[in-house]
Amino acid sequence: MPLEGYDLSDRGDYRDAVEAAAKKMVALAPDEIVGDSGFKARELGGYSSIDRKELNKVAGRKLNYATRYKKALAEGS
Repeated sequence: MPLEGYDLSDRGDYRDAVEAAAKKMVALAPDEIVGDSGFKARELGGYSSIDRKELNKVAGRKLNYATRYKKALAEGS
């Protein structure tokens, strides 16, 4: 998935990227090969819909950790 359109140090863009990736994952047919993995979506435990509760957790608390970490790396801390 191309990430050029997202500023991954921005919380909103990071959440949008995670949601876009989630949408791509649930759109896969069970027998479709996932990327270059060689595995079918079913073999990787593919979902048929986005778990909004989990997505909101990622966008909330977990995303804070990720963006702070990325910002610290960028600042060289």
